[in-house]
Amino acid sequence: MTKWISVKDSLPEEKDYGYFLVCLIPLYKEVRITFALYDEDGFQLNHENITRIVSHWMLLPEPPND
Repeated sequence: MTKWISVKDSLPEEKDYGYFLVCLIPLYKEVRITFALYDEDGFQLNHENITRIVSHWMLLPEPPND
């Protein structure tokens, strides 16, 4: 099972550039989870760098087999 990783502990490695699930810093006690591209510039969402508001990240789960 894939687990959430705090950005304080680590970020994805260069060899793993691609899409990840990310948890954004809560606003008004509301947690937001979305997916974002991670590349040499950090986490990107709709061509906007959101690295500063990402609190945790994790690998995307494997798709279903059926």
